[in-house]
Amino acid sequence: MPAVRDSIRQIDDQSWLIEGSLLLSRKQAPSSGLASWSDGNGDFFVLTSSSNPPSETQPLSDTSEIQKVYDAREGSAVWRVGEAFIKLKELVTLDATREHTTLQYLRNKQPLDFNIPEVYYYTDPGNRYLIALSKVPGRTLNEIWYELEETKQQECVRRIAKICIDLATWEGQAISGVDAQDEMNFDPAYVLKSCKEIGMDCSSFVFYHADLGPGNILLDEVDGSIEWICTKFRCSSGLDLPQRAGNVATTDWRARVARELNRLGFSDAVDDWATWWGLY
Repeated sequence: MPAVRDSIRQIDDQSWLIEGSLLLSRKQAPSSGLASWSDGNGDFFVLTSSSNPPSETQPLSDTSEIQKVYDAREGSAVWRVGEAFIKLKELVTLDATREHTTLQYLRNKQPLDFNIPEVYYYTDPGNRYLIALSKVPGRTLNEIWYELEETKQQECVRRIAKICIDLATWEGQAISGVDAQDEMNFDPAYVLKSCKEIGMDCSSFVFYHADLGPGNILLDEVDGSIEWICTKFRCSSGLDLPQRAGNVATTDWRARVARELNRLGFSDAVDDWATWWGLY
């Protein structure tokens, strides 16, 4: 089995093989299959099962219209395919909550103040999880933060903090996914033990997104809407902006959101966390 990053291979200029068993083809109209979506130019991509895959395929070229937009070494990758994204990841925990389950949970909570992508298709091919999702309008804050005026930057901060407030009204019974399964890469018992050790209030559990970094938030510059995609703002460098020339700190985004969350009543345990990690 090829590495995750190499899981989409080109057959010809109109078809591609995914994970050795899924055939992606360009058609003039949506047709029967597992899923189909627009290519953005008047035609459609159609996903079907391939019982007899071709033996000869080629890696995606640098000029291919199917472009990899995210690559986490061997663990996961994301490709832009027309008006959709295809995401593939290794399953660390086989019974973990799947992304399509969380997205359906969010859809059932409508109306919400953010866009939710449509799930076109999902499958667990062996020890891997694949999902095809619709694109939503906008560009990531990583791309546009330094272009935004101060008032627009602060509006983004307020919007994300408000979303965190809204999501925190949904309470659960344990540290788990929305279907009570384990989270993808975390042992719930260990997470709970660690939180208690640094003095966090664990008397209730609320819904949250664990990675609200600027690369995971899309701003629609037409209508100003933000896609959901809170914690860790005070201490996680993974939520930093990309480095740019000038005097703006890469921590600008997460520092602002942390301040806004504090203003809205969210507390933090950064000092206890740092002591727990031996940083003090």
